[in-house]
Parts: sequence; C-alpha cells; structure tokens
Amino acid sequence: RSGVQPYALAAEPVFDAIVKGMDKVINTGQALPDAAVINASDWWKKFRLARTPDGIYILGNPNEAGPTQLWGLKVAPTQVQTVGTALVGSFAQYSGLAIKKNLCLSVGFINDDFKLGQQSIRCEMRVALQSYRPAAFCSVTGL
Repeated sequence: RSGVQPYALAAEPVFDAIVKGMDKVINTGQALPDAAVINASDWWKKFRLARTPDGIYILGNPNEAGPTQLWGLKVAPTQVQTVGTALVGSFAQYSGLAIKKNLCLSVGFINDDFKLGQQSIRCEMRVALQSYRPAAFCSVTGL
C-alpha cells in the first residue's frame, strides 16, 4: 500500500533499525507501534542468533527463550514477509480485516467418492486487510 513509511538499514545493528522504524511510526505516523512482522528466516538468523562478543545470546538463553518480542513489540515471524524486510506498525489501532464474503462450507462427493465412502469438504471465505492510516506503519529494509 502506498503511504507506508520506508526506512533502510544503514551501517547499524538490526535491532537499531527496528527502533528507528518505531520512531518513524511514533513521530511521523502519530501512532504507537504494537507489533512487527519479520521474515521467519531473518528473525531466527539475525535476531535470535545475535550474540555479544562473549558468545552470550542477546535475546536470551535458547532453552529459556520466552515470548516472541522485540523492544516490547510482539513479533510475528512469517515466511510471507520478504526476506530482509520487516513491517513495524500500529496494527491493533490502524488496521482491520474486512469480510467480503461470509464463510461458505460445502460437503459433497467428487468422482468415485460415493463408491469409496468418502466425502470432500470445501471451505472458503473472502477477506481483505485494511490499513486506515498508512503512515502508522514503517517498512524496514536491508535487514
């Protein structure tokens, strides 16, 4: 969607880039960020595996890893997000889900299903993600 604020990672840690994206959402977008959507591979390799020079994991001991959070934001690691990109924003307040077609459930027989004693189930629903204020989101690239 057009209007989403961009931020490109410079020569800085990935953690700082997320904070700078949060800063853009707060100061320019006039919103409080509540979540970040990060590519799953980036989350595990660049954030969870980050260590201090002493070899201590920054986000905690792997066997004690708690909830998926970064700077107080909920993190949603997903393969759908482009590699090297994160989306920081105020999802609860400035986005929504619009139902375009209610849930439609169909049960029936296909081809020789009747003979085999099988039924097929099909469920569909049409939805759209809405963004009420694009400036309340920041796309952080170059992770």
